[in-house]
Amino acid sequence: MERSSLLILCFFTFFAYGQSDCTKLTISGPAEYPPYLWQASLPSTEVKGASLALLKSISEKSGLQFQMVYTGSWARTQMELKSGSLAMLTGLFYNDERALVMDFL
Repeated sequence: MERSSLLILCFFTFFAYGQSDCTKLTISGPAEYPPYLWQASLPSTEVKGASLALLKSISEKSGLQFQMVYTGSWARTQMELKSGSLAMLTGLFYNDERALVMDFL
């Protein structure tokens, strides 16, 4: 299986990998995982949680721009990551299967 060149926010460890034309990182995560990330209300696509608060703080201090998006189920979130629609995920636990397609930092 081909490894994707992805960014992972894992256990709130942050690492920025950029390209000169990259202006914003699109991020998601398991949105049924309070207090880290959860869907604000149905049918809203807004998410809330500690992961989002941390990313906002990093953005304010570093100038890096993030867009946190709700992608639906965990299965769909993983599909979006594999397709390249997402640059980073938050709140993941490491396992060998995920490590085949994701870089954990």
